[in-house]
Amino acid sequence: MDGLPIRPIHRSLLRRQTIMGGERELILSSFLIGVGVGFACTGGFGPLYGIPVGLAITVALLFVVKRMGETDPQLSRILQRHFRYRAYYPARGRIRSIIPQVRDFR
Repeated sequence: MDGLPIRPIHRSLLRRQTIMGGERELILSSFLIGVGVGFACTGGFGPLYGIPVGLAITVALLFVVKRMGETDPQLSRILQRHFRYRAYYPARGRIRSIIPQVRDFR
């Protein structure tokens, strides 16, 4: 017992959850969106329009998701965090802090 115990870390725990080069959730969502839009167009306009529209939307979404996965395998989480940030944070310490009275020199 000279040092810290060594524990193995398996590679399967470190690998990103990707399918076809993109994030797993986004790939499955793009398939779901493409099939849903294709089914809706097939019901409204017939299979000659619905199937190609659904395939085109699926392929376009897969292209975008694969490019996102090549850039960063967790880019969707980064974008979600980016959209939560506000454009302006007021210079106050707390919500219930006392705002000092300032003279108006106009």
